Amino acid sequence: MEDDRHDHGSNPGVEFSFAIGKKAPADPETTWSYRFVPSGDGTDVTESFEIVNAPGAIGKWFTKLGTGVAWDDRPADMENGMRQTLAHLKTAAETAS
Repeated sequence: MEDDRHDHGSNPGVEFSFAIGKKAPADPETTWSYRFVPSGDGTDVTESFEIVNAPGAIGKWFTKLGTGVAWDDRPADMENGMRQTLAHLKTAAETAS
């Protein structure tokens, strides 16, 4: 399988983002970003995404096939995934401390 993720920009220790899609980074399908802000004894992490180019009908069908989620429900599914990712990141950071 071809890796279609591309670094989209970074500011070490502050934020990083990457673009995904067959034409990324010039014409990505989705960009993902992470921002880190010191907060007390820890760090607040914000994860975000932007669907830059929605797929056509066939791409939407493959998205449903691969994720089990209809395209119209995909943003909510991605937000749920972000909550899970951030919870895992928090657990890992607190366990390592």
